[in-house]
Amino acid sequence: MKEVLYFYSPGCPFCKKADKFIAQALAENPEWEKVEIKRIDEVAQKEYAATFDYYYVPCIYVGGEKVIEGKVNRFEIDDMFEKALEE
Repeated sequence: MKEVLYFYSPGCPFCKKADKFIAQALAENPEWEKVEIKRIDEVAQKEYAATFDYYYVPCIYVGGEKVIEGKVNRFEIDDMFEKALEE
């Protein structure tokens, strides 16, 4: 399983949508619950967040590769889970 880093900002409407899509994906696919998603508040953890190459939140890295940045859709979230579970 690959590491998942999820950079978000509490006030971001796209992050709220990403959270909703993640919750929906987990509800529909219980086997995906074993994917550990490390949520990083880019406001509270500004120095750590600045070490990554992204401009917009939400931004999700899987195994060190950026897979989502900015506005997100449900299909991207499903792909993110599938990528995280790849061997």
